[in-house]
This record gives sequence, C-alpha cells and structure tokens, in this order.
Amino acid sequence: MENLYGIPGTLGGAIRGNAGAFGSQISDFVESVTILNIKNLKILNLKKQKCNFKYRSSLFKQNHNLIIVSAKFNLTKGNIKKSQKLINKILQQRNILQDNQPSAGCIFKNIKNKNFIEFTKNNPDLKLPRQFLLNKAISSACLIDQCNLKNIKINNAKVSDKHANFIINTGNANAKDVIKLINLIKTKVKDKFQVQLQEEIQRVES
Repeated sequence: MENLYGIPGTLGGAIRGNAGAFGSQISDFVESVTILNIKNLKILNLKKQKCNFKYRSSLFKQNHNLIIVSAKFNLTKGNIKKSQKLINKILQQRNILQDNQPSAGCIFKNIKNKNFIEFTKNNPDLKLPRQFLLNKAISSACLIDQCNLKNIKINNAKVSDKHANFIINTGNANAKDVIKLINLIKTKVKDKFQVQLQEEIQRVES
C-alpha cells in the first residue's frame, strides 16, 4: 500500500471513494468491509466482490444508508527498508508534483475514453504521462493545463501551477469561489476538447 502513503483522510473515507494514487487504489487490498445499514440498523460483512468498487467510487458512495464500520485487508509481508525507500520516493514525487497549500486534492476524475487513440491523434500537443498512455486514459490535469488555466484565480481560489487538477486556497477562499472556478474549468475544457469533466470530490450541501 506504499503508493497510497500521504493521502489525507480516514480509512472509511478512502474505502468509500476508492482512493488511489500512483497506479494503486485501496480496493486492490480490501478483502471485506463491515457496514451498518442505518435504515434497518443491521450490521453486515461484505466481501470485496459485493462492494462494487469502481474508479473513485463504491457501493458506499452510491448508497448513503451504508456506514463503514471496519475493513479487512489482504496484505503481503514485505521488507521494511524497501517499503520505506518507496514511501520516501512517493513523498518526493508528491512534493515535486503537488502543491502544499490547502486544497481538497484532485478535483476531477481522469477520463477513460473509448476513442483514446483517435483523441490523442486529434490532440498531438497533449503530452500524457506514461501511465496514462499505458492505461489508455486521459489526464484531467493535462486537459486543464492545455487550456492555459494554471494560476487562474477567482478571489483566493487558484488553479495550482504545479498540478492543474488541484484548486488551492491562497488566502480566505470559500466554497463559492471554488465552485465558480470548477465551473469555469469545465466550460473551458468542454469548449476546447469536447470532454465533460466529472468531479472526483463530493460536495456536502448544508
């Protein structure tokens, strides 16, 4: 699970959103999840196959009546020194690639495009990282970057100049500022690439 090191949040939240980074996601390691169904107050143990894990999604994200109580993981005992070395490498990559200012993490999901080869041919300036080329996926950060949206601001909410899929708070930005910036990014990407970005984050309405 070294690739997941440094992702902020709770275990339940990570399972709910199937959190991932650097080619791994938490569902790769889940064996079972114990839940409380708040409708009937029953506690159930679900095997991984019943959890409906998908890219940044799960049964628990789709059904708000299910509360994650605990989880069981299937892990392999490894070498502590090798693991620590990999963790240090991951942290270095995070420091290089991601901003250390307050944010909600990646805003948009990366995109699986059925017409990936045609899309890349039609957009030769889109320089996708190797892992995206291997997985035939489109990086939302690359699309945002190609729209020249890095560093664009609405009040104190700003698109990071390190990672275009991060909206950082440079001062006292509020939710309205971030949402306005999200909508602007969606419009610009749709106009240029005919791609509809989908949010990875989930809004909590008060």
